[in-house]
Amino acid sequence: MVAPEAVGAGAENEAPWTSRYEIRETLGEGGAAVVYRARGRELGRPVALMVLGESMSVSESLRYRFRREAQVMATIPHPNVVAVYDARENDSRMYLATELVEGRSPAKMLVEAHGGGVRIENGSRW
Repeated sequence: MVAPEAVGAGAENEAPWTSRYEIRETLGEGGAAVVYRARGRELGRPVALMVLGESMSVSESLRYRFRREAQVMATIPHPNVVAVYDARENDSRMYLATELVEGRSPAKMLVEAHGGGVRIENGSRW
Protein backbone atom coordinates (compact mmCIF):
# COMPACT_ATOMS: atom_id res chain seq x y z
CA MET A 1 0.00 0.00 0.00
CA VAL A 2 1.19 3.54 -0.79
CA ALA A 3 1.16 5.99 2.11
CA PRO A 4 -1.17 9.00 1.69
CA GLU A 5 1.86 11.31 1.93
CA ALA A 6 3.14 9.75 -1.29
CA VAL A 7 0.01 10.78 -3.15
CA GLY A 8 -0.24 14.41 -2.22
CA ALA A 9 -1.19 14.60 1.45
CA GLY A 10 0.63 15.46 4.62
CA ALA A 11 0.14 13.55 7.86
CA GLU A 12 -2.18 16.26 9.20
CA ASN A 13 -3.99 16.88 5.89
CA GLU A 14 -5.25 13.65 4.32
CA ALA A 15 -5.75 13.57 0.55
CA PRO A 16 -9.48 13.86 -0.23
CA TRP A 17 -9.65 10.57 -2.15
CA THR A 18 -8.24 8.44 0.68
CA SER A 19 -11.58 8.46 2.51
CA ARG A 20 -13.15 6.65 -0.48
CA TYR A 21 -10.21 4.65 -1.90
CA GLU A 22 -7.30 2.66 -0.50
CA ILE A 23 -4.26 3.28 -2.71
CA ARG A 24 -2.41 0.03 -3.52
CA GLU A 25 0.30 1.07 -6.01
CA THR A 26 1.21 3.56 -8.70
CA LEU A 27 0.36 2.32 -12.20
CA GLY A 28 1.66 5.28 -14.18
CA GLU A 29 2.48 8.98 -14.24
CA GLY A 30 2.11 11.55 -16.95
CA GLY A 31 2.33 15.30 -17.31
CA ALA A 32 -1.19 15.90 -16.05
CA ALA A 33 -2.06 13.07 -13.69
CA VAL A 34 -0.99 10.01 -11.73
CA VAL A 35 -2.90 6.73 -12.00
CA TYR A 36 -3.08 4.37 -9.05
CA ARG A 37 -4.37 0.85 -8.49
CA ALA A 38 -6.84 1.33 -5.65
CA ARG A 39 -9.74 -0.38 -3.92
CA GLY A 40 -13.04 1.31 -3.16
CA ARG A 41 -13.64 1.36 0.59
CA GLU A 42 -17.45 0.99 0.34
CA LEU A 43 -17.81 -1.73 -2.29
CA GLY A 44 -14.35 -3.28 -2.15
CA ARG A 45 -14.10 -2.99 -5.93
CA PRO A 46 -10.67 -2.60 -7.57
CA VAL A 47 -10.37 0.65 -9.54
CA ALA A 48 -7.92 2.70 -11.54
CA LEU A 49 -7.78 6.05 -9.74
CA MET A 50 -6.59 8.99 -11.85
CA VAL A 51 -5.61 12.01 -9.76
CA LEU A 52 -5.07 15.31 -11.55
CA GLY A 53 -1.75 16.83 -10.50
CA GLU A 54 -1.72 19.85 -8.19
CA SER A 55 -0.14 22.06 -10.84
CA MET A 56 -2.86 21.06 -13.30
CA SER A 57 -5.64 21.59 -10.78
CA VAL A 58 -5.07 25.35 -10.71
CA SER A 59 -6.11 25.70 -14.35
CA GLU A 60 -9.87 26.12 -14.73
CA SER A 61 -9.70 25.02 -18.38
CA LEU A 62 -7.88 21.78 -17.48
CA ARG A 63 -10.32 21.08 -14.66
CA TYR A 64 -13.18 21.63 -17.12
CA ARG A 65 -11.59 19.21 -19.62
CA PHE A 66 -11.06 16.61 -16.87
CA ARG A 67 -14.73 16.86 -15.79
CA ARG A 68 -15.90 16.75 -19.42
CA GLU A 69 -13.77 13.67 -20.17
CA ALA A 70 -15.32 11.87 -17.19
CA GLN A 71 -18.85 12.83 -18.29
CA VAL A 72 -18.28 11.68 -21.88
CA MET A 73 -16.65 8.40 -20.81
CA ALA A 74 -19.58 7.71 -18.48
CA THR A 75 -22.05 7.90 -21.39
CA ILE A 76 -20.28 5.39 -23.64
CA PRO A 77 -21.40 1.81 -22.97
CA HIS A 78 -18.80 -0.08 -24.99
CA PRO A 79 -16.54 -3.04 -24.13
CA ASN A 80 -13.47 -1.07 -25.33
CA VAL A 81 -14.15 1.93 -23.08
CA VAL A 82 -13.57 1.65 -19.33
CA ALA A 83 -16.56 2.20 -17.07
CA VAL A 84 -16.50 5.35 -14.94
CA TYR A 85 -17.40 4.69 -11.31
CA ASP A 86 -16.74 8.05 -9.66
CA ALA A 87 -15.53 11.57 -10.49
CA ARG A 88 -15.04 14.21 -7.82
CA GLU A 89 -13.41 17.48 -6.99
CA ASN A 90 -12.31 18.24 -3.43
CA ASP A 91 -10.35 21.33 -2.46
CA SER A 92 -9.54 21.92 -6.17
CA ARG A 93 -8.05 18.41 -6.47
CA MET A 94 -9.84 16.27 -9.03
CA TYR A 95 -9.91 12.52 -9.30
CA LEU A 96 -11.61 9.91 -11.46
CA ALA A 97 -12.21 6.26 -10.54
CA THR A 98 -12.67 3.85 -13.44
CA GLU A 99 -12.82 0.16 -14.12
CA LEU A 100 -9.39 -1.41 -13.60
CA VAL A 101 -8.25 -3.27 -16.70
CA GLU A 102 -5.53 -5.81 -15.99
CA GLY A 103 -2.92 -6.60 -18.58
CA ARG A 104 0.05 -5.18 -20.38
CA SER A 105 0.38 -1.53 -21.28
CA PRO A 106 0.53 -0.55 -24.95
CA ALA A 107 4.15 0.52 -24.42
CA LYS A 108 5.10 -2.95 -23.13
CA MET A 109 3.26 -4.58 -26.03
CA LEU A 110 5.24 -2.47 -28.52
CA VAL A 111 8.53 -3.40 -26.88
CA GLU A 112 7.64 -7.10 -26.94
CA ALA A 113 6.39 -7.04 -30.53
CA HIS A 114 8.98 -4.73 -32.07
CA GLY A 115 12.06 -4.89 -29.87
CA GLY A 116 11.73 -1.49 -28.26
CA GLY A 117 10.02 0.64 -30.85
CA VAL A 118 8.48 0.92 -34.24
CA ARG A 119 10.42 2.17 -37.24
CA ILE A 120 8.56 4.89 -39.09
CA GLU A 121 9.15 6.03 -42.67
CA ASN A 122 11.96 8.51 -41.97
CA GLY A 123 13.96 5.80 -40.16
CA SER A 124 13.52 7.13 -36.64
CA ARG A 125 12.16 4.99 -33.83
CA TRP A 126 9.54 5.75 -31.22
